[in-house]
Amino acid sequence: MGDPVPHPKTGQQHRHGAIAPARASCGLWAVALGALLALLWRVPLLAQEYEGYDVWTGERLTELEQRVRREPRNAVVHMRLACALAEAGRLREAARMADEALRLEPTHGALYHNRARLYELQGSLEQAREMYQRAIELEPRLTLAREGLAVLLCRTNRATEGLAIMEEVLAEQPRHRRVRQNAAVAALQLGRPTRALEHARLLRGADCTPRDELILGRALLDLADSLLVAGQGDRALALADSAVMLEGHAVRAYLVRARVCLQQRRAEAAAEAARAALKVEPGRCEALGILGQALARQEQFAAAESVAALADEACLRQVTAGSAGVVSRGAAGAAQPREP
Repeated sequence: MGDPVPHPKTGQQHRHGAIAPARASCGLWAVALGALLALLWRVPLLAQEYEGYDVWTGERLTELEQRVRREPRNAVVHMRLACALAEAGRLREAARMADEALRLEPTHGALYHNRARLYELQGSLEQAREMYQRAIELEPRLTLAREGLAVLLCRTNRATEGLAIMEEVLAEQPRHRRVRQNAAVAALQLGRPTRALEHARLLRGADCTPRDELILGRALLDLADSLLVAGQGDRALALADSAVMLEGHAVRAYLVRARVCLQQRRAEAAAEAARAALKVEPGRCEALGILGQALARQEQFAAAESVAALADEACLRQVTAGSAGVVSRGAAGAAQPREP
């Protein structure tokens, strides 16, 4: 019925967060990919990320509370106050204010979208899904609600459905950058690197962001890994070379190159690629392992044995650090409210 609730100063609609990260694969990859996944996926609080957005202040809350008293029948003002309360961490009050907004205007699709976001912040994902679906019933072309539902589906192990919705939106709005980013990440989550690469390459251009590069690089390297397993080393090498200059991916790209060279029995080139990875990330156990194998194939056995010992030490440190991180995160999760 109406447009999504705009920022009162800038008039910009608020943005959805991106898909929450899928679980990293087991073993050492969980440690190695953790930092990358944290950059790929983010879920900001409700009503954050306006263009030019200023964080809600106590004064702004007071101003909105006064407006609600002056305009008790204005559903949009009620929802703006709900967004402000959510930003301040007052989720119960925000939920009550949002429910009052829906009572005042029960056919306003964008209000249901905002109520869905509040349910997400509270961890009530099933209720959030119902609110998104209600918003879409009322306003079938409401992009924010369709995107929100797709993101939620991906976060709740229904990424195939979520990606389908995103691609429907992109068929209508092919230049929608945030939906395109989320579609690429959803395809990666589903293990479809070729599809992810199609979406990620469309993000490239003069206005390419660091997040675009992270997504594109991961798509290239996931596909390179698949090709390497399939014995298509030359194609894997070409993709790794494309990814090596992208922010955040140099080490993994060098490691793909090193594994390809080992597979092709090019020990000297494999050692060179492993050393390049170690220059970027000293002590990387996988790089040390490949370097040791490459030196052994060149019959540099003393050097290979020394590097193998370093690799064992590095892997042990990495496993120990990963276990400590899991314990630490578990303790923090027990002490603090869960964030979406």
